[in-house]
Amino acid sequence: MAEITSENDLIRIFRLPELFPAGFYCFGEGQDVAFRLVDGFRLDSSLLIKTKGKQKDIIREFIKGKIYYDPNYKFLAITDYGEAFLI
Repeated sequence: MAEITSENDLIRIFRLPELFPAGFYCFGEGQDVAFRLVDGFRLDSSLLIKTKGKQKDIIREFIKGKIYYDPNYKFLAITDYGEAFLI
């Protein structure tokens, strides 16, 4: 993981579609898939110091408390510091 700074601490949260197109598209043009951007926020640097490696777990719990969270969907967090993970 890259060092997290005030310049790269943005996290965007996307709600994934319920269904993805069938098949694999490794050698073709691919297919468009719509993700819904539902949130974006910056990390609290003091939280990072306290949590040491548990940021993903804390972010997951934070997202589960948001009004847009629905356990029937999967969410994807994409960070500006180079990580991505599912919620």
